[in-house]
Amino acid sequence: MGHKVQPTGFRLGITEEWRSRWYADKNYAENLGNDLAIREYLNKRLEKAALSRVDIERAGDKVKVTIYTARPGIVIGKKGADIDVLRSDLERVAKVQWGVMICVFCVSHAPALANLELERFNSTGLLVLLYFLITVFCTDLFAVISSSALGGRAMKMSPNKTTKGYLVGGALGLAVGTALFWLTPFQLWQASLFSLAIVLSCIVGDIVINSVKVSLGARNYDGELYIGRGILERLAPLTFAAPVFYHLNVLCRPFL
Repeated sequence: MGHKVQPTGFRLGITEEWRSRWYADKNYAENLGNDLAIREYLNKRLEKAALSRVDIERAGDKVKVTIYTARPGIVIGKKGADIDVLRSDLERVAKVQWGVMICVFCVSHAPALANLELERFNSTGLLVLLYFLITVFCTDLFAVISSSALGGRAMKMSPNKTTKGYLVGGALGLAVGTALFWLTPFQLWQASLFSLAIVLSCIVGDIVINSVKVSLGARNYDGELYIGRGILERLAPLTFAAPVFYHLNVLCRPFL
């Protein structure tokens, strides 16, 4: 019986070259993930350009991407206008990936709340996690709704929200968190302080993460500034709030 062999792998070093050419001792997984993100983006962005292959070379902190296509006009665009947009988008893909990794690390503190041993307080880690998620969700939701209802000048780093929206959303989020004290091992005044910490870190995280994304020039596939709710925007409120609330629980649990 014949053996099935991957055609490119069978010819590497003879008639074919590696699609990715770089060496890494410590950051192999990160570089590989970034290569996959770049290829996925190009396949979606240039799906009508008849791409045949994409080569990626790395030297230090520089990345060289070579695109082989049967329809270069679609890639270049009118008078080469699309080349600069494509270059900036590729830079964004590489940088935002690190942002997503940081967000995932920080947000991972949230499910860790479920493992807290709180039985002696007539509560469980799952209830504390529920309390935390409801407070964060309400703070972010009320900030968006208040910004739309009250109006005002939209913030550059977060076009869906205004200063008034953040203040009203934070106040309502604090009220919701305090009202849910019965889900937690905290007394009413303790729940108010924890809710205040959640609300403040939620707002700060949202502003910081969105500011970083804007500073990186994150764009959508049409080349316009992205003002929707992407991955980083959805994770932003949790990014600061999750580790802050988790470590406050660990530090303050002996005094509860």
